[in-house]
Amino acid sequence: VAVVIGLGGQALQAAVGPVLLGAMAIAVHADSQHAHVEAGVAVDPAIARDWLAACCAAGAVAGHVWPLYYGFRGGKGVATFLGILLALAWPVGLAACATWAVTALITRTSSIAALMAAGTTPIWLLTMNHGRLIVLTFVLTLLVYARHAENLKRIKAGTEPKIGKRAG
Repeated sequence: VAVVIGLGGQALQAAVGPVLLGAMAIAVHADSQHAHVEAGVAVDPAIARDWLAACCAAGAVAGHVWPLYYGFRGGKGVATFLGILLALAWPVGLAACATWAVTALITRTSSIAALMAAGTTPIWLLTMNHGRLIVLTFVLTLLVYARHAENLKRIKAGTEPKIGKRAG
């Protein structure tokens, strides 16, 4: 008898580059003599590491965009997106973080900074020769923009909160 329980999400978010190979698994084996537990990384060698990393990255962002602990609302999807970029292509991650910081400094609006950082990521990928991540970042950028729909309405109306200002 063998039971396999997949663990993912935050355990994988801490992994970097080639270490980000797949979902963790715990196998519990029982027979007539004894029981033991094994932990390891489950990877199908036929799956390209880039695609596996992209799937894990998308899962990490989705888990932060729709966090269980907050009733599937809110979250830190952009921060996770930037962290993934730092892990998979650190020069691109640095450029995206710098884009966020400069935009936040100029506009004093976190949501505008997040949208600019996500929106310029494909440009950074192509100029820094990391085109292999273009599909992943395109999907994540669409997710960021979709999740910021209300922010975009407030930006247009001029009611989006500024960094350092109290609401109300």
